[in-house]
Amino acid sequence: MSRRITSCAVLSKPVEAKEIGDVHTWLAGIADTHKLTYLLAHSDEGVIWGRMSGKTLLTSHEVASGHPVARKVCPPLHTDTLQQARLFSQEAELLLWRSDTGWCARLIRDAKEDETPLWTEAFDEPQVLWGTSPEPLKDDFMLWTEGAQGLRHALPLTDIYIRKTTRDVAGQEQERQEPRPPRLRIRHYLGPEDTARIAASRLVGFDSKWEKQS
Repeated sequence: MSRRITSCAVLSKPVEAKEIGDVHTWLAGIADTHKLTYLLAHSDEGVIWGRMSGKTLLTSHEVASGHPVARKVCPPLHTDTLQQARLFSQEAELLLWRSDTGWCARLIRDAKEDETPLWTEAFDEPQVLWGTSPEPLKDDFMLWTEGAQGLRHALPLTDIYIRKTTRDVAGQEQERQEPRPPRLRIRHYLGPEDTARIAASRLVGFDSKWEKQS
């Protein structure tokens, strides 16, 4: 896929995060303040997805309640087991990670008109997420299963179906819907002096309709 470099104006700023009591509450507050929509977190127990609903942060663990299969693969969001977390939207991303000295965080966001941007060029690329067989869960999450090993995770999206037109044995056209593997859109920012160097990357959102480009 070809890279299409676009103009942008973004900043990267540290965020105070050393004193975090309940990480679920802290992340929900940050997401509400900066209008962040989705969560991707990694803990000692596995991957945690999430989505803001108003001022509430819904996680894959919570929506998996009552579903015995999903519950096994959707760990809770706990402060003592969290390794790192990303809250993201079209406009910004917050990265929170655990260091030897405590929690650290940084926010990449669009620069305002009176701010000097740190990066001014970027390009996007898709990252295909594993999963071929979606099953609806509560609150617009879907449980995806991959391969014979039954790898599973619960993603906070439902807009994953595409229409396909086929012909039956009589030559009549028929339309059907098929799920398309979900994709994350990743944005890479280029350094100001060397456009071949990626200075930083962040998550932007889900893109289930990403088309291949030549």
